[in-house]
Amino acid sequence: ACTKRRWEKFIASLELEKKLEFDEGDLGLAGGIQRVEPAGHNRVMQESIRRFGGPTSADSPWPEEKLGEVDEDDRYDRLEAFIQKAIRRMTRKMATVRQQRSNSIHSSEKSFGSDA
Repeated sequence: ACTKRRWEKFIASLELEKKLEFDEGDLGLAGGIQRVEPAGHNRVMQESIRRFGGPTSADSPWPEEKLGEVDEDDRYDRLEAFIQKAIRRMTRKMATVRQQRSNSIHSSEKSFGSDA
């Protein structure tokens, strides 16, 4: 059992009325508990938050998205995915080449040592 005073102190310590910061200077909604994790922990290739400029009035209509058209953000997302895939391939290839060189050096050292 928990006293009412203790419960209220706990709720106040959560600071649920405080807005959460998504990114530096980018305040989001209040009412949550923020957890910080390493940037590379859950990589997201495509941003799921779409931002639109203009007034935030509920009476203002949302900007219309044109169906069938590829917007600039989509092109950049595809380009970024392509570049990251290419970097992963090059990194794997470089690791393979280093391993082969290392194996080659060790085998030549063994054969050199057996000549003596």
